[in-house]
Amino acid sequence: MALILLGVRETLEWLDGDPNLTLPRALVGQVDRVALAAPALAEAAGHAETARGASGVRMRRRVHEVVDQCRVRDSMYAASSRPRRTVLPFDEKSLEAFCALAAIPNIRATLVERQVLSIAMVEAMPLMLIDTPEQRALMCQLDAIGFKVSVEWIEES
Repeated sequence: MALILLGVRETLEWLDGDPNLTLPRALVGQVDRVALAAPALAEAAGHAETARGASGVRMRRRVHEVVDQCRVRDSMYAASSRPRRTVLPFDEKSLEAFCALAAIPNIRATLVERQVLSIAMVEAMPLMLIDTPEQRALMCQLDAIGFKVSVEWIEES
């Protein structure tokens, strides 16, 4: 099963884990496919630190779980030395794609969204995005200028 990269909002919903949110329902039975972009995970971790109530507690716990799942197990008792969760960094190659994106006028995406898009392009990994008019418009705009990123759309509920 191929990995799929979550967008910024999608990372927040996945970490929240509330079954009433769009993304957790869409990922039932597919959670092993999830890869995360480091900038989106950092944004979600920052959000988790300021979130209140049960949602905040749940998100902070999930951030720690995900960070733990990203560690390579080097114990001789570990079942595998591979990490259980993939987090993709914003590295030199991503920076080149990011600079190309930054040179395009009128792109309606936040700094973190641009970083995630750059990672998806460099890794040739599909994004899983919640289908909104804004997301559709952004992806159409990027496609029209040759910035190719495949998307698996999730209907918003």
